[in-house]
Amino acid sequence: MKTGNKKILSILILLVTIVMLSSATKSPYYNKTVVVTKVYPHKLGYLVYYMANDLSLKSAYLPQTLFDQQEPGVERSKVFTGYGKEYPYLTIFWKEGSFSHVKLYLVEGYSDFSWGSLANPDAHDENFKNAKLEFDF
Repeated sequence: MKTGNKKILSILILLVTIVMLSSATKSPYYNKTVVVTKVYPHKLGYLVYYMANDLSLKSAYLPQTLFDQQEPGVERSKVFTGYGKEYPYLTIFWKEGSFSHVKLYLVEGYSDFSWGSLANPDAHDENFKNAKLEFDF
């Protein structure tokens, strides 16, 4: 291929890329995905241990009410189960700077090491009722 043709092809590819990027709509959501190391199901939700940026473990109480929301026009938190090397993980969404919802991806089947059982589940009731959905990274 001649040098002139290569330049024209490069310019054409650059223009197509610019048009594609400029036509993409910007989402009102900001999200962050973290690795989940352990999840404890509870009658009032999920206690989730996740890995922060400095590789320390942090915890979050995710109340069941988060997943039960049925308000029209409001994004609802969801739990997905499946298999794969990427499971389990948690994606947290903020909309215009405020917490919006989560998507919790868990390994299907309680036999996986990522699932746990709380020794005294009733001791955690208040933590779920007063859960502040603030995540520390």
